[in-house]
Amino acid sequence: MPGGQARHDRGYAEAWADRCPGASPLEQSQEQQQITQNGCLVSLATIRDLESQMERLEGQIKKQEEEFSESLVSIYELEGQVESLERELEKQAQGFEEDIKATKCAQTEQEQRAI
Repeated sequence: MPGGQARHDRGYAEAWADRCPGASPLEQSQEQQQITQNGCLVSLATIRDLESQMERLEGQIKKQEEEFSESLVSIYELEGQVESLERELEKQAQGFEEDIKATKCAQTEQEQRAI
């Protein structure tokens, strides 16, 4: 139990002793024990709440990790598709350039024949 809580509990016991000046040392000890026990119960409830929160947060983190992994796989797949499309586009561009050159050559040959 934190030092502040123990001091707080002693304060209650002293206040109780002041209210009940005729109380025996056994009664005072029992009251102190009850106060300490109540403090422990409150601390235990707090610990359980915090453990529950930790479990919930760990579950959320695990879910987010799985989602992140799935997203990462999708990103890699999309990057692969982009690279494939870029290669295909480059091939098409080269084919178009070759077609344009061939068309210009054919046009030049026709013009020379016409002359």
